[in-house]
Amino acid sequence: MQTYKDKAIDVGREDLPGIYYSASEASQCAQRTFLLLIRINIGLLVLLAVISAININSVEKQYQYLIPLSSAILMVISIVITFATDIGKYEKKWYDGRAIAESLKTLSWKFMLKAEPFFGLSKENAETKFLNDFKEIKNAIRPTGELFGGNTQANEHQLTDKMKEIYASDLDTRKGTYEKNRINVQKQWYKNNSGINSSKAGRFFWVIIGFQIFTVLAAILMIFMPDSFFNPTGLVTTTVAVVMTWMRVKQYRNLAESYGITSTELSLIEDAISNITTNEKFSSFVAESETAISREHTLWRARRTIQ
Repeated sequence: MQTYKDKAIDVGREDLPGIYYSASEASQCAQRTFLLLIRINIGLLVLLAVISAININSVEKQYQYLIPLSSAILMVISIVITFATDIGKYEKKWYDGRAIAESLKTLSWKFMLKAEPFFGLSKENAETKFLNDFKEIKNAIRPTGELFGGNTQANEHQLTDKMKEIYASDLDTRKGTYEKNRINVQKQWYKNNSGINSSKAGRFFWVIIGFQIFTVLAAILMIFMPDSFFNPTGLVTTTVAVVMTWMRVKQYRNLAESYGITSTELSLIEDAISNITTNEKFSSFVAESETAISREHTLWRARRTIQ
């Protein structure tokens, strides 16, 4: 006997609105650029600390000028990168792109599944409302053409054939499609990334502890070797500071916790889908599920905004 799971229709990124795809790609591109610039700046600061740790008096006099000159050059480069990061607005593009993508994805699934605010509407009215809500979401963020920068996907049809096909299907097909392509995919993503972030948080914690212990040892060593060529104390202190800055940027521990909570919540929601037998209950179920998914993104955006 065929179950609702057997009737699931596969849904890929290409089956969602073109602007969703474009916003997601733009967000990921901006994120990669932003984090790359942060990494370069961190590397420059560590290299600057290395140069500053050199005892200038232990260098031949004719080469001593190279130490302050190198420090000045590295600092100028760091300043340029800082300005480039701010002018490029990569962090804002990252947030805005993800906000648009996640909001449109939620709206698209609600439309496909005939959930609120589309429940009870005729096909024509549902499609009209979808397109109107779609425009409101896009205009609310106001990403400007700069965010989508020539991406042709943004100009393609926003109400795809696959979305219309799922909308026109029966309840079991919509249940199976939602469980397979939305709940399971999101649950697995949150579960995997919770583990990854938790592992990284643990590793970076022990890296910081190790550097701090080394700082103490280096300070003790300098008591007995005050005229040594290299004083690592400042370098290690700077390294600890930049590692902690990177951890704040990536928010490993916060993400591990929020992703873990969302994954567990989606597991509980998934267990209830098989008992749904009416369109009314399914509409409420989808609303609850999408709230759980969007809650994590809302908290993520809030944490980023207040930094």
